[in-house]
Amino acid sequence: IGGTLTYEDVTNIDSVGIITARDGIFLPNDKSLSLGTGNDMRIYSSTAGLNNSFIKKTGTGPLNFDFQGDFLVRNTAGSMRAKFTGPLGAVELYHSSQKKFETTAKGIKVGTGVTIETNGQAEIAGITTFYKDVHIKSGNNRLYLGAADRLSIIADPSHSYLRNAGSS
Repeated sequence: IGGTLTYEDVTNIDSVGIITARDGIFLPNDKSLSLGTGNDMRIYSSTAGLNNSFIKKTGTGPLNFDFQGDFLVRNTAGSMRAKFTGPLGAVELYHSSQKKFETTAKGIKVGTGVTIETNGQAEIAGITTFYKDVHIKSGNNRLYLGAADRLSIIADPSHSYLRNAGSS
């Protein structure tokens, strides 16, 4: 059959085998592509509200995205919003195309100056401002300041020390 084949009174088409749509599939607004027994998943565009588009999962299991390469989430202008690197790599979140958060093999990085590792170690680069008290609680506590830890504040369970290791 060449040209356009239109079925006016057909409500269901039952096909056994593969269906090939060489120029794509068109569904008008408020119509959906339904998948699974009981329509467990639907893809549709709705004219209600702000012409939203949806991938709706209603089944009991999870919605999985299985991929071998990178999985990218971009806005309509092509700006990066999220990046999932390979099946086992980093996860990155973006704001205005600028990376703000990423996971690493050791923990997480936030912006350009905060690194938190899974062993509890944290590194903060740049100026840090605290608007409330800072509490360091455990057996022996030390706060080191300056190159080569020139000034240190040390608190153990029975004593407190202020130590100047530099020469003045």
